Amino acid sequence: MSNPIKNLFRRAALRRARSETPTALLPMKEVRSAVVFVDGMAANEDPAVAARLAQRLLADRGIAVQVFCPQKKDLDWLGRPKAEARIPDGEDLFLSLAASPGSFTADYEARIRNARFKVGRYALPGKVFDLVVASSGPVGPDDQAKALPAILEILDKVQ
Repeated sequence: MSNPIKNLFRRAALRRARSETPTALLPMKEVRSAVVFVDGMAANEDPAVAARLAQRLLADRGIAVQVFCPQKKDLDWLGRPKAEARIPDGEDLFLSLAASPGSFTADYEARIRNARFKVGRYALPGKVFDLVVASSGPVGPDDQAKALPAILEILDKVQ
């Protein structure tokens, strides 16, 4: 059962911290830096597999990439990343590999990042993502690692 007090504070945190940076679709040739959010608490998944794959695939495209894979110890009581665990803002691309809309940390990061182009695997209220690439089937083990090449294939086609 969810805690109604915690949910109230979470909704307030999402409203307060929302990024005002305008976003739009960007061709991959204009992307110089990226932050990839890997859900470190996804059930039945090894987040290290998706993190290594993201590092390799984006670095091969000449993009400076930082992978953000928060663990329970990196989060405060609301589920927000602690200051010492955060990655600085200012990237061109924010890519969320989290497949579950129930992840507050993924939603919070997507809303507060000052990226020029945001991509996610599910739609958030308020049209946070510029591009949503949803899974066609049920979410399974190592789904984040399997979704990344498909997402990058679609991003390569953006002109």
